[in-house]
Amino acid sequence: MVNLLNSIRTLLIITFFISACTSVEPPCYREKGIKQEIRTVVSASSDTALIKMVEAKKMSRTIKYDEEGRMLEAINNRDNSSWTMQDFYEDEQHKMRLFSADYYDENQIDTTITITNDQFGRRLETLDNKGVKVLFTYSGCDKELRTDYAPDGTKSVEFELRFEYGVLQKTTGRYYPNAGTYPAITEYSDYNYDEKGHWISRIYHDDIKEVRTLEYY
Repeated sequence: MVNLLNSIRTLLIITFFISACTSVEPPCYREKGIKQEIRTVVSASSDTALIKMVEAKKMSRTIKYDEEGRMLEAINNRDNSSWTMQDFYEDEQHKMRLFSADYYDENQIDTTITITNDQFGRRLETLDNKGVKVLFTYSGCDKELRTDYAPDGTKSVEFELRFEYGVLQKTTGRYYPNAGTYPAITEYSDYNYDEKGHWISRIYHDDIKEVRTLEYY
């Protein structure tokens, strides 16, 4: 169960970072019109131990968007602590910088700088203060890929998101050097939607339920 909760945290981070990728096609801003969302993770299982563990972690996330649906800020809370990630669309070329307070130490600030953007302002390459480089690619509205490289240039993680009609269906994480042997797969199902067509709840890992409260422009 500890591994399960760690994977939930990893998914929160990855889905933030991978929100902007490369393509000559216009971006697919799936959250257009949403001003703010609050995500809460609860248990969808009858397993009492799992319910207590998930509730004890009090995992939640607040995400703010601009009117186009581009993510501006994510505030993540767990275990009575919080950390913040922010995107800044700084100039006419929409250069983005990401600042994230370290999850385990709020006094430590990790800064990730966008090295290259596409014509829509989405990041193609980032570099953090630890020397980790990340490349982003984007295929239509159905596939997004993030690839991480360690400071020595070796590939460390590849994370793929698959969408259907703009809705996340599956994530696959490949951790090198055992990428083919131990892929981390998460499938999403049982979506419920509000009157505007945005999802407000879904299930993953079969027994984890994620609920969204939405505020619109």
